[in-house]
Amino acid sequence: FFSFISQQVLPAMQRACRALSQIPSACPLQRGARPFSQALDEQTLRLCTIAGYAAKGNLTQLAKVWEELPEQEHANAHEIVMQNLLYNGLPKTIMALNAITKVGVKDRIIAEDRSVARPKDYFREQGNAAVKELFGYKQVRLQQRLRLLHPAYGQWVTDFGFGRVRSRPGPSQKVRALCELAALGGQFVPPQFRVAIIMTLTAGATLEEVRAVLDTVTDIWGSEQQAAIDSFWSDLTLRRGAGRGGGFG
Repeated sequence: FFSFISQQVLPAMQRACRALSQIPSACPLQRGARPFSQALDEQTLRLCTIAGYAAKGNLTQLAKVWEELPEQEHANAHEIVMQNLLYNGLPKTIMALNAITKVGVKDRIIAEDRSVARPKDYFREQGNAAVKELFGYKQVRLQQRLRLLHPAYGQWVTDFGFGRVRSRPGPSQKVRALCELAALGGQFVPPQFRVAIIMTLTAGATLEEVRAVLDTVTDIWGSEQQAAIDSFWSDLTLRRGAGRGGGFG
């Protein structure tokens, strides 16, 4: 138990606190300015753009981006479209997969080898490991809250959402989390968005990388959504709550 605390929980907690402590007391952001546009590498930016268009259901733009996507990036990009199932549902995900398939998918990750026997609780263990990586010391509280909503729901989120989907090979948890922010930009439910930012920082993203993703909202979701996110960012209370256990409160 103590080995688990020292090797996994404490390092994750330290990463989150370091990341949150970087948020300044006043964000010097002007609407329309993109001071962190160079923080993301081009491949991650393309994946975030794909995530956003898939989530919005803008199949025309999704197809255009996919046509220009280097073939060696198809496998990871396909994973990002599939994980859209978790926050935008089955219909949009099916339509997005259909759109990119029509353009041409040159590579996909096939992870389900039915010839390999897995332990009964394999996906639950995978899910628990992913939750620990993404939420650090807050993972216990998160899972308790999910179970309070409904025992079955808590199990579905862990086993399926984090175990079967978010733990698949391909993009790292950090890249998957950055893409999730791009996908959630159109929904923009502040409590959910706040948790998503914490999750992304805990997974290893920098503050500049998070802001760079948020700056893509105007291109994908429109200026009204960008203005709402800019206002949210300016008022973000995480910068003052890091030392008081802020996050899911």
